Amino acid sequence: MTEQGKKMERTWENVKHFWDETAKKYKLSPKGTIRDHYFQLLEISEIKKLIKNKDKVLDIGCGNGYSAIYYSQAAKSIVGVDYCKEFINCANELLKNFPDEKIIIKNNVKFQVGDITKINFSNGEFDAIVCERVLINLPSKELQKKAIDELHRVLKRDGLLICVEVTEQGHQNVNHLRNMFGLDDLERYWHNLYLDEEEFINYIKKFFDMQGVKRFGMYHFISKVIHPLMVAPEEPKFDAKINEVAMKICEKIPEFGDCGHQVMFLLKKK
Repeated sequence: MTEQGKKMERTWENVKHFWDETAKKYKLSPKGTIRDHYFQLLEISEIKKLIKNKDKVLDIGCGNGYSAIYYSQAAKSIVGVDYCKEFINCANELLKNFPDEKIIIKNNVKFQVGDITKINFSNGEFDAIVCERVLINLPSKELQKKAIDELHRVLKRDGLLICVEVTEQGHQNVNHLRNMFGLDDLERYWHNLYLDEEEFINYIKKFFDMQGVKRFGMYHFISKVIHPLMVAPEEPKFDAKINEVAMKICEKIPEFGDCGHQVMFLLKKK
């Protein structure tokens, strides 16, 4: 059984160890922080649209920097921060060996080791912050709230927090559709603490105004329901052609009811 499949206690040390080992395994691969690369590309495309060319951006939990380098194309400057030193080493190496020839590596991106619960930047330093699947990798709700407090602190007034996290409700919605067609529930990873949407929204409303919620439901319906039904009893593969098609369809028709476990919250600092 892989470490991802083991039932381990969700502690700060164990979760960090998991990501340290993941960084060593995937190195410069875009799959370092999410194996579903087509969803990652969809996410990158949507987030780039939200970044302005005058923005100073923080990509917190940047992993090996793959997404941050794309975001650097739209931003004035960007800092990628991750608590795994190995990921930051990989990110600096990726700057020298980026696989997409269309991307121009600028001098407006840098990477450094840091902790979302103790962000080493001044108050109001950033125009926009990207936070992708970082809160769910904190081992307690108390630390999640502490991280939100820190994100609010380093964001400028009226700045935008782009937060993409797996939620309990989103996970249940996808499972409901899967179960309708005889599919098992999606795997839950031991190192993730999914957000309860009601609790999350109730907590952040004193700091932020909600600007929008996006669920990428069409992508998840095709990739998590139609795709596994097509290949059953085999396991679906993340890099299958149908997931690429799902990405292209979702770009034009993004939502499918309340389906979607990866939820993007767009939050404006009060």
